[in-house]
Amino acid sequence: MVKRWRRVGALMKSGVLFPGKEISTLGSVLHHDPAWRAKQLLNAIGAVITAIVTVVFLLSKFTQGAWVTMLLIPGLLALFFRIHTHYQHVAAVMSTAGTQEHPHRRHIQTIVLIENIHRESMRLIDYAKSLEGPWKAVHVAVYPERIPEIKRKWAERIGEGHLIILPSPYRRLSLPIRQYVEKLLQEDPDGFVNVVIGELVTGSPLTQILHQNSHFIQQLALQDLDGVVITIVPVQLRKLEENQEHHSQNRGSNAVSAVEALGPNAANGAAQNGNALNNGNAMRRNGVSSENNKLHRIRAVRRIAHIFLHREVNSRYEYVFRVHG
Repeated sequence: MVKRWRRVGALMKSGVLFPGKEISTLGSVLHHDPAWRAKQLLNAIGAVITAIVTVVFLLSKFTQGAWVTMLLIPGLLALFFRIHTHYQHVAAVMSTAGTQEHPHRRHIQTIVLIENIHRESMRLIDYAKSLEGPWKAVHVAVYPERIPEIKRKWAERIGEGHLIILPSPYRRLSLPIRQYVEKLLQEDPDGFVNVVIGELVTGSPLTQILHQNSHFIQQLALQDLDGVVITIVPVQLRKLEENQEHHSQNRGSNAVSAVEALGPNAANGAAQNGNALNNGNAMRRNGVSSENNKLHRIRAVRRIAHIFLHREVNSRYEYVFRVHG
């Protein structure tokens, strides 16, 4: 408060703060007050008394826990000042005041990180092609025995672009990619390298934990390289399931339409096949519940058999049947 009244007095002397004028600051509003000197003196006396009481308390209760306060309060003050200094430094570095910088167009090299040739890879390649620029697919050969199969799938299912295989003798995933990106930056220091990474979104927090480590690792490995832009392309698992189900329904409908031209008997057979295809997805969705019901039925039968086989039957012939498991 002493500093606040001092600021009020300085603004009043300079003519900025006059009667009826209010100046909003962070957490308070400054008003014109002719008695600011008396209030400043009163607050100063209160601050001195508070300081004396604090010193007496710390000295008399030091061994009873006051030493924690002596360490905690200065530590928190130092931490807050460091944070404030950091924010000021970042603001000064990011400011464009007094500069003549103008944005300009730069060359962009796009690389798509793929693990295998599947629907997620197709989505990433679709995004890279939509950028309407040069792109390359990069695969880290963590398992060298899979390279021929990946090349075959690339030739059959993609058939365009460049597939680059990065060797990884020690099965490291991030280091080969970082070295390759550094090589591209050296070839074009004034350009950008756009790294496209896929992220499978399962829709469930429990299963999502199993599929969100790879892109975090790549971000940590590349975030300190200037000129590198990391693009995360989310791939919705539910959308892929809907597309697969829709494709199965269309395939069954096309089969029915093709056989209808052959005659009524063939059309009936095709209709049955189409219904079987449409019901296949529902059976797959209910597969888990049917298996659970089957297990419950088996357990119930076992319990009933256990009860009857371990029951003592006393008849007039005194036959006792016991079965020990």
